[in-house]
Amino acid sequence: MKFIHTSDWHLGKKLHEHSLLDDQVYILDQFLKIVDDEKPDAIVIAGDIYDSRIPPSDAVDLFNEVLNKILLEKNVPILCIAGNHDSSSRLNFGSKLFEKNNFFMRANLEINSEPIIFDDDFGKIYFSLMPYFYPAKVREVFSLPTQESISYDDAARIIIDNERLKIPAGQRSIAVAHLFIINSDRSESEEEKVGGIDAINPEHFADYNYVVLGHLHKPQSKYADKVRYSGSPLKYSFSEENHHKGVDIVNIDGSGNVKFKQIPLTPKRDVRIISGFLADILKEAKPTEDYILVRLKDEQPYNAGERLRQKGTLYKNLLGVENISDKSTQESIALQERDNLNDVELFSLFFKEMNNRPMNEAEQSAFMECVESLNKME
Repeated sequence: MKFIHTSDWHLGKKLHEHSLLDDQVYILDQFLKIVDDEKPDAIVIAGDIYDSRIPPSDAVDLFNEVLNKILLEKNVPILCIAGNHDSSSRLNFGSKLFEKNNFFMRANLEINSEPIIFDDDFGKIYFSLMPYFYPAKVREVFSLPTQESISYDDAARIIIDNERLKIPAGQRSIAVAHLFIINSDRSESEEEKVGGIDAINPEHFADYNYVVLGHLHKPQSKYADKVRYSGSPLKYSFSEENHHKGVDIVNIDGSGNVKFKQIPLTPKRDVRIISGFLADILKEAKPTEDYILVRLKDEQPYNAGERLRQKGTLYKNLLGVENISDKSTQESIALQERDNLNDVELFSLFFKEMNNRPMNEAEQSAFMECVESLNKME
């Protein structure tokens, strides 16, 4: 069986308040061409379809258009889970109905959800779809004692063990999840966003033939190449400047051996940082439509932003000018990266700054209930 692994589309994303929708349309057209060329048996999207729980309508329209082309025109099944940026209730809408058209969505954590089963020349392949979770939600779904402490790692093990019970012994199996594997490589934005509290031990997945992951934007493999992040299809922060984006083509043979290859994606506009002295940058500027962040070595360059923007015919998408030596600049970078946080992560960061301690599980659960209540009202 052959399938395509992709994740973290973040439709509706903005980079320094600049909409990336046009770039996402461009890259998804490229993705659809790969689908035509590779003719996979399925496509797996490992979470973070949208960039926010309430995505803009044009982002929803784009996802709808891509689904129609893949499911109705190309007749390729899609397996999909919710990520931490997605609204599980919104993604779950119509999921049972959509399964009739081979769109398999798992947005809510459910103890009795069934694996998705595919057949090839060698028999059955079981896909366990595990949407993003919070420990408090795992405690609720699995009816664990409220006084019992549960970490992200504990929660992941409980979910994985439950999913394995649904797969007959000796059958080939693929896990699909949206989480952070311990010691994985993160960009600057993810360093602040995920921290270390949600680190998962990959050995929990030992009984699976392969693990398809979303959450981290850099393509990477862990646990002897058995656990794999495809990464995002586009660079979504300047800290991802040196990432090599793409999608994975995954093949599983009759013995359960899995091989993958990455097919690169070429963006309409790259994301680049230009560092140096203002005079040198002005002198060496070349025409580009790339998204540019300029970091100046000058201590107090006069009117730097305006002088660089006069180069508008060259730097058409100049998104920021910063001073490397200015401490406040580094603080502003951190603030800009907070655009990547979802509701819970953003409030958790605020809570920690105000109280000098992280939120405990009860507080996190209470906040989640408030968010879900507001989402239902909207």
